[in-house]
Amino acid sequence: MGAPALAAILLGAAVWLFGSGRLGRLRPRLVLPLPGWLHPRPGALPERTRVWCGVGAAALSLVMVDAGGLSPPLAVLVGLAVSVGLGFFVPARVAARAAALQEAVPETCRLLALCLDAGLPPRLAVGAVAESVPVPLRDELDDVLRLVALGCSDADAWASIAGEGPLRDLALDMSRTVGSGIGLADVLRRRASESQRELERAATERVRRVSVSTVLPLMVCYLPAFLLLGVVPIIGGVVANWFR
Repeated sequence: MGAPALAAILLGAAVWLFGSGRLGRLRPRLVLPLPGWLHPRPGALPERTRVWCGVGAAALSLVMVDAGGLSPPLAVLVGLAVSVGLGFFVPARVAARAAALQEAVPETCRLLALCLDAGLPPRLAVGAVAESVPVPLRDELDDVLRLVALGCSDADAWASIAGEGPLRDLALDMSRTVGSGIGLADVLRRRASESQRELERAATERVRRVSVSTVLPLMVCYLPAFLLLGVVPIIGGVVANWFR
């Protein structure tokens, strides 16, 4: 490994340590407004992983590509492209788990509302519902119950799972209203209706994408057949008559 590659790795490590490590905690973090296409997709690789992959790709480009004075700018572009591009990559396992959570939210909200209408406290309602929901959501509800058992308040326990995933809206609703308990069942019913509409909207979008994405394969299949069965015989007949 040459000196430029080593310098690029050390510089990237120093910048990352200052930005998000212990030194970064000593000063307020600078948040820059970014265009929408630069924001990573939900469930993408962590920011630290994407940055390290970008630094590694930049160092590798310095070692593998000899472009003279253009090598450093090329390495910077390669590193940025890798870091940004990985933000659009979502592992299949993460995507499947997010889809399962999203599909389970409406029914979970309805079950919680029914338990609250029956007179159960929110903690007992969550425990009862956790036994009958699919595994991804059951794990999240079990985490909430464990935090409550350790002494956390219900609001803080629900806020701990309010990330950027499918449970964000449900967790925020529970965190805001579980302390008072006033109208919590109505809030859950509204969340169930909204989540069901989101599922239907997502299903409609998938159907539309499928109808568009099948155009090119159909053209690839039918166009050669049309040429061989419809155009080639006509041209062959014309050529045969021409040479008679």
